[in-house]
Amino acid sequence: MMSIEKTDCPLLQKGVKRTRKTVTLENKMFVTRKMEAGKKSVCSSLSMALATVSTIMGNAEKIKQLAQKTTKLHASHVSYSRNFNIERIGQSLTSWIDDLNKKRIPLTQHAIAAKARSLFDEIQQTKRR
Repeated sequence: MMSIEKTDCPLLQKGVKRTRKTVTLENKMFVTRKMEAGKKSVCSSLSMALATVSTIMGNAEKIKQLAQKTTKLHASHVSYSRNFNIERIGQSLTSWIDDLNKKRIPLTQHAIAAKARSLFDEIQQTKRR
């Protein structure tokens, strides 16, 4: 891995306020390609902090794998969808809890877990039919 000089990064100067910004997958791939090609001035050319570039290089393999799987390189993050049945359980459980709260019926963690299990069992039984 190439080393980066701290003097190359303008954001490391004292008194410069840093703001969070999302680094797209496309920019991450650009950084990994430049660093692997031996370029040292990646920080200043992209106005990125040294820690950001170092983190990207530390996760270079994961980023490359993700870039192969992802169709849009300009995606800022990749989201994973949950199973539809799990979503239904969550919605049903939330409405059940809200209903009991409106009725001022106290709930315990055990009762909520038992209800979640029963909802899961109901969905599994309807799936088998």
